[in-house]
Amino acid sequence: MPTAEDVPARRAGRQCGYEHRDTLITANRDLGAALSRLARDADPEARRAGAALAVEVAEFVRAAVVRADQSSGRARRAAADVERELPRLERKLDRVRAHVQAVRNP
Repeated sequence: MPTAEDVPARRAGRQCGYEHRDTLITANRDLGAALSRLARDADPEARRAGAALAVEVAEFVRAAVVRADQSSGRARRAAADVERELPRLERKLDRVRAHVQAVRNP
C-alpha cells in the first residue's frame, strides 16, 4: 500500500501537468535527436537500429498509455460496471445466438 509520501499530490484542471513532466519532455527531445542522428547516419546498420528503436519505443509508449488509462479511477469504475453487466449481456447474446441459429436452420 502506498504511503502518503509515495502518492503525488492531486492535480486540478486540464492544463495542470503531471509529475516528472519536464523529465519526460527532456527525454523525449533527446530521443528524437538521437533517432534523427541515426536516420542520417551513413551506416545502414545504424539506420536500421534507429528504426527498430523507434518502433520499440512507440510500442512501449502505447502500452504505457493503456496502463495509464486503465489506472484511472474512472476506468476502474467502468470496468467494474462492465463486470456487473456481463451476466445480463451474456444472457442476451445467448438469446440472439439461439435466434440466429433458428433462422439459419429452420
